[in-house]
Amino acid sequence: MDHVLYSLRDVGVCYKHWSLFHRSKTENWALRHINLDIYEGENIGIIGHNGAGKTTILRLLSNILYCDEGTFECHASSATMLSIGAGFDNYLTGRENIGLNGRLLGMSPREIKTRENEIISLSGLQDFIDRPILTYSTGMRMRLGFSIAYYANPAVLLLDENLGVGDIQFQKKSTALIKEKLLAKTQTSIIVSHSVELIRGVCSRVIWIDNGTIRAIGEPQAITAEYLCNVAKK
Repeated sequence: MDHVLYSLRDVGVCYKHWSLFHRSKTENWALRHINLDIYEGENIGIIGHNGAGKTTILRLLSNILYCDEGTFECHASSATMLSIGAGFDNYLTGRENIGLNGRLLGMSPREIKTRENEIISLSGLQDFIDRPILTYSTGMRMRLGFSIAYYANPAVLLLDENLGVGDIQFQKKSTALIKEKLLAKTQTSIIVSHSVELIRGVCSRVIWIDNGTIRAIGEPQAITAEYLCNVAKK
């Protein structure tokens, strides 16, 4: 585990908002002074309160966002940020959306065709798969989105919390599958989650983000314990 996939040096990301009425610009630094190396084969956990900058880091690593200061180097051949149900077309069937969403997540047409029956089986939507997505409930859309995302296999997997979706039974099933996928260590994974149990169970290192900066980084048990202690004081 000596190959550096990502190297961040004094990185900052700023969201800029323009007001047409006041002809002014406001700046919100979501990340500031981030120094971090991520190595091939790691399972990294990212924790922190809502709005701390966790998702911004994932967007930066997936090249959805670019840094406004500092230097960011990426040596990963491919990275996919799993966003459940992103890119669904309401007027296409569930089956057709497997093809569309799979391509958005980096799967080849051959991979999609090979995995199609497994995706449908995992979602439990066999009786609805040839109906338009607009007829699906929110839970059904999330189940299909998760099932497609589960079979995406990029070099770097970026997971943004709440991957346990749908009803209670499917939540347990999807959470167990994510744990299984991460523990297999067939790829580098970076997961944002509020689940301390999940982070401790699958991660080799944990990054605690607080107000846009790295508060602590290190062994999962120690960092999550420190984080929970801090949360209890608030």
